[in-house]
Amino acid sequence: MTARTTSGVEQEFRMDIGVRLLDLDPNGHVNHASYLSYAETARVRHLSAAGRSPARLAASGLAVVVLRLEIDYRRELVWDDPVSATSRFRFEGARSAFRNTGRVLAGDQVAAELEVVLGVLDLASRRLTKDSRAILAKEGGISDDR
Repeated sequence: MTARTTSGVEQEFRMDIGVRLLDLDPNGHVNHASYLSYAETARVRHLSAAGRSPARLAASGLAVVVLRLEIDYRRELVWDDPVSATSRFRFEGARSAFRNTGRVLAGDQVAAELEVVLGVLDLASRRLTKDSRAILAKEGGISDDR
């Protein structure tokens, strides 16, 4: 597994992912649910690379939660495909929700595109925080460099 990050307004994280035997369905291609797992792994690794791992967030009484997810499948993946996944965060003002766009790739070809709406959950109150961007930017976390 390798990871690459570029910074700036279009902050992107990309990591290589190996297809596992359990990802394959009886048709010999990667099961649709595995695409989501690949994208989620990239999204969590992206947060971790920015200093906001699930463990660190939990120690602060917080967790990132999925509020909505949309995926468009563009191409099948098979065992020998060189698979990678990308993650990019987008914040729109001081809101409780923020967005993550991701792609699952086979080489340079897009196999799936995802749009995920996320929020930061206060684990004590079980409510979303009011400004997810400020929470994640705290202590050197995610920034969209606006």
